[in-house]
Amino acid sequence: MLIGYARVSTQDQNPQLQLDALEKAGCERVFVEKASGAQRDRPELRAALDYMRSGDTLVVWKLDRLARSIKQLIETVEMLDEQTIGFRSLTEAIDTTTSSGRLVFHIFAALAEFERGIIRERTKAGLASARARGRVGGRPSALSKEDLAVAKALLRDPNITVDKVAKRLNVSPSTLYRHLPGGRSSIEQTDRGTVYAENITNASVRQTIAEDVPTPPSNFRIKPAHLQLLKKAANATLASPAYVTRDTAHYSQLLELTDAGFVETFSRGNSSRRVYFQLTDAGLEASKKHFREL
Repeated sequence: MLIGYARVSTQDQNPQLQLDALEKAGCERVFVEKASGAQRDRPELRAALDYMRSGDTLVVWKLDRLARSIKQLIETVEMLDEQTIGFRSLTEAIDTTTSSGRLVFHIFAALAEFERGIIRERTKAGLASARARGRVGGRPSALSKEDLAVAKALLRDPNITVDKVAKRLNVSPSTLYRHLPGGRSSIEQTDRGTVYAENITNASVRQTIAEDVPTPPSNFRIKPAHLQLLKKAANATLASPAYVTRDTAHYSQLLELTDAGFVETFSRGNSSRRVYFQLTDAGLEASKKHFREL
């Protein structure tokens, strides 16, 4: 009895060409599979092997419909041979029930794997060449730079939710969070860090804010330990803000600077022991004055 086996790799592919060829070859029953050839566990192939008995012949349209590697192909044919089941491939005209057919089978199997190897090498070379020219494959980003700028501007308004912003940009909230990890909180922290960095690095901005510097308490004196914290805050960046641990002597000095209006503290991340801080306008001016004196 001739038992046919047809396989396509995806659900969208049509196995009708194989079915017509197998029916024309005289197959009394055909098992159809929709799975990758590299997949070991194929239910329809297993069902076909269980259905066949000694003396039957498994028929496929082409060798690569049964397996995608020489090892897998030979193992399957040897397993069939142990059960005295033959194997035929219509396209390559291979019939393992004869000695010459078994010889041709091994030759065509080697050529088939060689061809797949060549295709794989050409594909890799083409991708590498495209990357060298600046072309990157994959899906395009769901949000452009302009979209992200709009999203950030909208999220700065506390009355506009993330869901509303995502709906306006025609994306899901999860997509928006993927492009803006942390959502609104990350934007607020970025804005705060950007203004702080500009105050530290831009001389013209320093001169502008110096006109509105709040006056610290007249009885407050900056100590060397205070200067260490002020310098630490001045050298901090957005990515690595200044911080002290609550159970250190610096923490009490930080509270003194906070009460005097030279620094402001904020929380960041999940650490409850660390207290992050940054310079206020008064702290910036105090730092410039005392660092000049030093």
